[in-house]
Amino acid sequence: MKSFSALAISFLIAGSLAAAAQSLPKLAIAGVTASPEVAKKFNVTAPGTDEKTAAEPVDLTGVWNGATHSNGKVFPFVLTVTKAADGSQYAELKNIKRGNDFHSTSVACKGNHVTITFGEGGKSEFLDGRLDPGNVRMQMSWNGGGGHARLVLEKSQMMSNGKQTGGTVAPVVSLEMITHALEVQLADRFAAEHSFSILEEDDLQAAIPLKENQTYNLKNLDMARQFKQAGINYLLVTTLEDVKNETVDKAQGKVAYETANGNAQSVQLDSKKVKAKTAAHSAIDTQGKFDAHRVIQQSVYLLVRCRLFNAATGELLDSASHTFTTNRTYIALAAGTKDVSASDLFETAANSLADRIATREREAVFPIKVLAKDGPEITINCGVDAGLKPGQIFNVCTTGKELKDPTTGESLGFDEKVVGRVTISDLQPKFSKAKIWEDNGIAEGNFLRRDKAD
Repeated sequence: MKSFSALAISFLIAGSLAAAAQSLPKLAIAGVTASPEVAKKFNVTAPGTDEKTAAEPVDLTGVWNGATHSNGKVFPFVLTVTKAADGSQYAELKNIKRGNDFHSTSVACKGNHVTITFGEGGKSEFLDGRLDPGNVRMQMSWNGGGGHARLVLEKSQMMSNGKQTGGTVAPVVSLEMITHALEVQLADRFAAEHSFSILEEDDLQAAIPLKENQTYNLKNLDMARQFKQAGINYLLVTTLEDVKNETVDKAQGKVAYETANGNAQSVQLDSKKVKAKTAAHSAIDTQGKFDAHRVIQQSVYLLVRCRLFNAATGELLDSASHTFTTNRTYIALAAGTKDVSASDLFETAANSLADRIATREREAVFPIKVLAKDGPEITINCGVDAGLKPGQIFNVCTTGKELKDPTTGESLGFDEKVVGRVTISDLQPKFSKAKIWEDNGIAEGNFLRRDKAD
């Protein structure tokens, strides 16, 4: 009887957890798009261009590595493309986790548009998408078996003998790499919040398919109806507004001279002096090795705009721009290909931005509000469970008038007026106390915004 009771309790707990998961509001995360200015920087084909009329077939031969992402899980794939004697190309796609292969019946590539068709057991499945400038990355969509999946493939930097080329050279940073990094990090960060049931881009595309060059527009009545039928409560639209990837030679015309005992001195890049130093050095082997190098500083900058919509009404709930800047300095050989890609810096930027975006949009749907004011402190409706920490600084705000674009009439959100500043002081699981250190009319019902410096 005791074991039966324990079993019944465990079923009740499991049922409660399942019900709680089902009751979470459904958030759809649309794929990150680039503004026209950013697309122009990366020399990406403008939407609407007839890619089929563009140019000669592209040689895709080589090994391409990539993965699909769904519900926080990664599914790796390898695409191997070979060329026949007649010039036609053949592709084999391997699903690493499942171990199954797909063999192509045709490979079509003109301009930057690529379509690879696979035939298996009378069925037809295909990869369709774009090839980046530089022919190092493919942004593809897998279509088959009634499902859709996004597959980003990067060309392997391997030589025919299996050795890595270029030493520390990493794949070229592409626009697709940056947007994909943002998409993955956003999905992972929102999933970790446990505040929403998440639909990633592939799931959203399956629920509400888009045509070529079409975007999710809740002002379209038919599309709004589809969102309602799919039970989607919120839609997050993210646009990459600006990107900067700068590399600066910090040596400014200087090289280093390294002796056998490891001492180094700076030598001005005067042609006669350099030749003399080089000649003298080559004649005296005991002095060590001459190692001309450059001191390189990399800097990356991202500007991302996020808009959160109520999918049922099309109302813009929140609109905000987020920026991230980082840099590093490293040594690169002056006479070699040792430049380091900034791809990992953009991954770091995507991670940081996703963290900020997820926190802000969660608080747009579940705002931190003032429950009560008692002298020099307030009580708010969030605590440890919402990730708050002692010492965090918040602005206390009230909602102002709605702002609209004078040209399009599009709602840009609501003006916010800061009426005070507080610091989190005493934390409980579901609520907190905060000390007031600036008060210009704080009242019950006001909401809190994180201070930018926090």
